[in-house]
Amino acid sequence: MNSLIKPKNDRFLAFFHPKKELRRSDWTSWLLVFFLFLHINPIVNAQIEQRWKSHSKAALNTANKAICARLDSDKNVVVLCYTWQPDSTGDMMVIKLDPSGQERWRRIIDGPAHTDDRPVDLAIDAKNNIWVCGHTRTRYDDTDILLVKVAANGSVQHKETFGLFAGKFDMPSALTVDGAGYPGIAGYVTSPDSGINYAVLRFLPSGELYWYRTYATLELDQANGIAVDDSCNFYSTGIVNGGLHSSDLLVMKHDSAGNLQWLHRYDGRRSDNDAGRCITLDDSAGAYVSGYVNHAGERADLPLLKFTRDGVLIQEMIFGCGTADCMAERIYTDVSSAQVSAVFTDYSLQESGGILLQFADADGRTLFDRKFHSGNYFYRLLPQKNFRLLIGSKLFSEEGTLQPSFAIPDRNDGYLYQFVDSTIHGISYIRDIVVDGDQVYFVGDDVGEANGTISVINYRFDTAALSTYLKNLPQTGGKK
Repeated sequence: MNSLIKPKNDRFLAFFHPKKELRRSDWTSWLLVFFLFLHINPIVNAQIEQRWKSHSKAALNTANKAICARLDSDKNVVVLCYTWQPDSTGDMMVIKLDPSGQERWRRIIDGPAHTDDRPVDLAIDAKNNIWVCGHTRTRYDDTDILLVKVAANGSVQHKETFGLFAGKFDMPSALTVDGAGYPGIAGYVTSPDSGINYAVLRFLPSGELYWYRTYATLELDQANGIAVDDSCNFYSTGIVNGGLHSSDLLVMKHDSAGNLQWLHRYDGRRSDNDAGRCITLDDSAGAYVSGYVNHAGERADLPLLKFTRDGVLIQEMIFGCGTADCMAERIYTDVSSAQVSAVFTDYSLQESGGILLQFADADGRTLFDRKFHSGNYFYRLLPQKNFRLLIGSKLFSEEGTLQPSFAIPDRNDGYLYQFVDSTIHGISYIRDIVVDGDQVYFVGDDVGEANGTISVINYRFDTAALSTYLKNLPQTGGKK
């Protein structure tokens, strides 16, 4: 045998040799090796810790779909769901989990007409009251906006429906709640003369309607996103004049009494199909808006527009998607930047996936932009002191399901670090990701025609451990 590869210790061979008897010292050595082997993976993956996971169904024979989740001030996780029995009507469902992942309570919410009720969005006020908006089918065979207030202990306090005209369809798109406990809804209402109209509604803390405002053209108009500042001003965005190759992106601001402060109707550079889908505010009440703007051949690019609190457009950034069709889904701000999470579909390449963009707050420089491939889907970017942490999922191709994933990107298309939780199976959709400091909550489901379980998984990431990992990487670069 070549002496370069010959084992120097026969105990190594003895472990795999059934006819050679091991001495007590041999067993001691191998127990030590076995102990170290068991601890290799926890040491390597100490940067990400799965703290708990929870799986919920309304009942054994129900299908259940997650919509979104929020944290209350006590770090309880509140999950909004849709639940239904096959060949039956559906209801809203709210599940509350404590900080350790144990279910505290769940509530099935049935609308006033006991028909199909579908949840849309969730918000929690300063007193930990839970607000849920959705739409409910009425006795006129149309839909009305439904707002439900649920107390912190799970008791349903109030249900309010709003429909502008009987026999017409009214829908919510997004929900927020201000510091005084007044909920605000963005969506649309339908009128006989102007069709679908952009709508913003504000409700009292008790749940009754306070005011509503509309914006109407003779084409489709719809509010898609809403945000509120510390002075209880409501900012909304959506689409107006939604005809063939003619829609504009609309941004509006109403004060707490419903008075219009300003509006900006944004017509993209090609005067084609443009729409606002999401809006958020920074610490100085500057409004960031994204959605899509058309560039050519019915393909859409990603915009990032920034407005002052007085409605002045001060940044206009467009991320070109080439041959792909792109559309923003969520927008976030941190201390010094804004980011857009989007989806793309490239019909020529028969490819779809996710896009994540980050822009500097001060001058609009692009800090990060990437399309994700190879089954990677990242929805959030968390800027840390020494690195940027991506939060998302990776496709587990053997099952066609998703597994939660964390990654630190390199300067190319690879990753200096990536953790994929291979213990998670059966999640078909990641519906929401909630970030709270170093805690990350994944909310998903495996919804199908006759099944569906709600899954919530909580992780903690260790910034110091991740920094140490990066520091110890070879100077030639990290792993792909």
